[in-house]
Amino acid sequence: MPLTRPARPPAAAPAGSARPRRRASAVVVPRPVPPRREAVLRAARPVLAGLAFPAQRWQVLAEADAWGAPGVLRRLLVDLPVGEYADLSAVLEAALRTPRRLR
Repeated sequence: MPLTRPARPPAAAPAGSARPRRRASAVVVPRPVPPRREAVLRAARPVLAGLAFPAQRWQVLAEADAWGAPGVLRRLLVDLPVGEYADLSAVLEAALRTPRRLR
């Protein structure tokens, strides 16, 4: 007859709990991400504040370059369709509506 070990009974859980407790970890709450339109508006407002409207596309780009537009805003404005824009909201609507080119 082969020698075998007797089966071990399952380990008893500590009194009062079925499972060992885990340490509480810090809860990280992510900041809410602002909608894209609001983020672009926040970036564009100070940069294009001195622009006289109605303005042509080239005037919008020149004003953005003169005031050092952030890269994200600059990329949006470069893709603006040629035309005249009545106000800042018209510029932003066109910039956010225009499909991006692959670079």
